[in-house]
Amino acid sequence: SATNTYTKTAAFTLTGGATDNTGLGSVSVSLGAAVQTVTTLPDTSTSPLSTTWNAPITLLPGLNTVTATATDTSNNVTSATRTINLDTQVPTISIANPVNGSTVNTATVSLNGSASDNTGVATMDYQLNGAPAVIITPPAGGTGTWPSGSAITITPVSGVNTVTVHAFDRAGNVATASSSFTYVAPTFSIAISPNTATSAPVGQTITSYSVTATSANGFVGSVGLTGLSTPTGMGITFGTPTLSLLANGTATSTISITTDSLNPGVYSV
Repeated sequence: SATNTYTKTAAFTLTGGATDNTGLGSVSVSLGAAVQTVTTLPDTSTSPLSTTWNAPITLLPGLNTVTATATDTSNNVTSATRTINLDTQVPTISIANPVNGSTVNTATVSLNGSASDNTGVATMDYQLNGAPAVIITPPAGGTGTWPSGSAITITPVSGVNTVTVHAFDRAGNVATASSSFTYVAPTFSIAISPNTATSAPVGQTITSYSVTATSANGFVGSVGLTGLSTPTGMGITFGTPTLSLLANGTATSTISITTDSLNPGVYSV
């Protein structure tokens, strides 16, 4: 039952069947050019005229040619030949992205790399943080960069993530590669300057303050500014109500604080 089969273990059981219109004599199995005669089945000349058989064989490294020969009771002989490849070489695999030990700030990350094998990588998969395996399209031709199909993007969680990739050859040998990386979400902070109290008469507009937004972890976007006072009632306006931030940049707006019609006291903005 082995036709162009790949296996990683030298101990192999060959199975098959034989039939004859008058009666079966014996079935013998040989490995290669009479390198070894593995087994000869007992006489099966009596009914039934068909039989199934199995023969344990010991494969040699590389390509093995196995021949099964059936002989009937009239000494007619028929042979069938199969090839079995004993492959114990493990594939090689590497992850190019994400880079092991790196820090990323994008919500999705590309996953790619390369793999090779002496008989060709047959199947691949990956796991992110121990989740169920996801199929990867192996390199075209069994060796080269992967995926060979659509690009793969993974969605990390905040903090340290580990992605593990497996590459299998046709014999079942498996190679494993892992990459651990840290995801930090883009964010921003704001600060008011100066961070000190100011005294002003009722009815005066205070213009000595400013607010600065600072991008962190590559944040890019707009930051809308609103102001509240405690107690309420203080008028707060911004010279630039919406600040635009570039990656790891800063943007600043002036603040105008109006004390009209307020009771004297301490106010927090």
